[in-house]
Amino acid sequence: GGPFDTFYSAAVLGFGGRMGTGQQWTSWVHEKDFARIVEFLIDHKELSGVVNVCAPNPISQAEFMATLRKKAGINYALPMPTVLVSLFTFFNRSDPEIPMKSRRVVPQRLLDAGYEFVHPHWASAAEDSIR
Repeated sequence: GGPFDTFYSAAVLGFGGRMGTGQQWTSWVHEKDFARIVEFLIDHKELSGVVNVCAPNPISQAEFMATLRKKAGINYALPMPTVLVSLFTFFNRSDPEIPMKSRRVVPQRLLDAGYEFVHPHWASAAEDSIR
């Protein structure tokens, strides 16, 4: 699975609290927007070079996990210290850098080119991803 599977698995197992300090920025993108952005880029050849493929509203990792828990109906959560994040991501075949490294990325070039997100906010993206 991808990063969402790692976050969701952690939440279901009771480790859905903040990962590390929880203050690190988390940039994300819903799979529907990812696919639509690829099509958008194919159709808009004038957008060459680097284009950030992410939603326009990054949030803190703590808020990311709190919203995920809320949308999944999970009412319990233990924080996950950095060493446990490394272990968990290893067993989930993921990379601890994904939840631990702070990235506040915004898709400015996509927005300027007129791309409209299906899920610009994490709450709607999380709700749809859990279904």
